[in-house]
Amino acid sequence: MPSTANTWKKRNQIKVSNDVWWNVFEWILRAELGLKMALLSARFDAIVDTFLREKRWSLGVLKIIRRTEDKAGEKKIAIACFDGAGNIFRTFPIAERPLPNGVTAFERILLSHVDNDVVEFLHHLEPLFIKKGINLTLNVCHWTSGLPNWPITAPEVWPLVVENTVRLRIHDEYGLIAQNHRISPDIIRQCANLRLIDSRDLFPEGPADDGTASSPAQALSQWLHLPRGDGWPKILLCEEVWPFGEKVEGLKKAFVEASSPVNFIVRLSLHHLEGGPFELRNERTGERLTMELIDDAGGEEVQQGIEEEDAFDDDEDDRMTHYIPVKHKLWLLRRCPIERPKDWVHWEKEAIGWSWDSASNVIEVDDEHLD
Repeated sequence: MPSTANTWKKRNQIKVSNDVWWNVFEWILRAELGLKMALLSARFDAIVDTFLREKRWSLGVLKIIRRTEDKAGEKKIAIACFDGAGNIFRTFPIAERPLPNGVTAFERILLSHVDNDVVEFLHHLEPLFIKKGINLTLNVCHWTSGLPNWPITAPEVWPLVVENTVRLRIHDEYGLIAQNHRISPDIIRQCANLRLIDSRDLFPEGPADDGTASSPAQALSQWLHLPRGDGWPKILLCEEVWPFGEKVEGLKKAFVEASSPVNFIVRLSLHHLEGGPFELRNERTGERLTMELIDDAGGEEVQQGIEEEDAFDDDEDDRMTHYIPVKHKLWLLRRCPIERPKDWVHWEKEAIGWSWDSASNVIEVDDEHLD
């Protein structure tokens, strides 16, 4: 039998290529590579050095939080990293200098605390936000009033993301009003590349206008009726718009009076629709405006509150609310050419299948994620 010493000698003579080691390094944290692997030998030092310089990294999912640092209860800003199950597995002090050149992407950044230090950190991330070809998704909840410094810092954060924001989630009219006051009345129009808005129950209303005296619904209508330079349709996601029959009349009126074309797709999740499907034509612009049921049975099931009207009639405050499952139906409201090009099939599939869970390059400001 060969001796143990001979066995280890043969193992030490096994040649492993640098490419194989690179594949192994993919599974090791950068700190472990630099502080342990690189110290094993001169060869490993060279391999690790090349790997760290040439490797392209993604920040993954980060959350800016305040954590308790000492027994006195002092809180300091930190970056929390998440595992695949969505749990925080490690926290780091916030970076005070620019990122290494190898960091080229991120998946999601959650801001549950914003102050000048966080703004400075976001400035360090600016190369990721302005990178050519990047499509940012911005999710700003109206509850950001719970972030004490947000009204002050919002105007500083906005210029970092406005250029490449392609998708925007504003939740409702209060979310848009809040950001209009903090940043600019024409906040939506400033996003030159903005293509998709999730406005929940906020629906466009005329006359289209995003001036200081306009309503959120008018500002949304102004954005929807400004054509994109590339000819692609804008996409608007709405749900449980009420009363839809009255509100859609504004879009119909704007359509029949229009003298120039504009393309858009509105995806609607509705429990009830007054009037049913329709189709209008405008021969001047060569367009049609259509309302079509896409999915009668596969819509999202939500819990809708129903007040119990029989009991406690004398005291409205004592009325009970029961929640029952309600099935929503999926509709598409389209403004498109009378003869639709082939690309419209792809664009409609995009609108129907879009989900925030699958979004990447997301920047989320929301005090619902407060630590």
